[in-house]
Amino acid sequence: MDGGKTSNFGFNDDGILCFLSCICVPKDCILWEAHSSSYAMYLGGNKMYRDLRDLSWWPRLKCEVIEFVSHCLTCQKVKVEHQLHSKLLQPVKIPL
Repeated sequence: MDGGKTSNFGFNDDGILCFLSCICVPKDCILWEAHSSSYAMYLGGNKMYRDLRDLSWWPRLKCEVIEFVSHCLTCQKVKVEHQLHSKLLQPVKIPL
């Protein structure tokens, strides 16, 4: 900001860094708060991404959310399979 390369950043009345009137927050804090705080429910990467994209944005948001969730052991343990378990394969009858 001091170099004057961009005019989109600035400080608000409380001294908080903003970009186009939106508060700037480190993405690591946002990811942790959305995933690991005491009220988080380990909803998985897709649900966490849908919740975060309404409130925040940064480049590669979806990739970073998926990567963050993939490193969580609890998320891997509670992952629900949405597909039915396959049964034993049956041979296909050939018509004569």
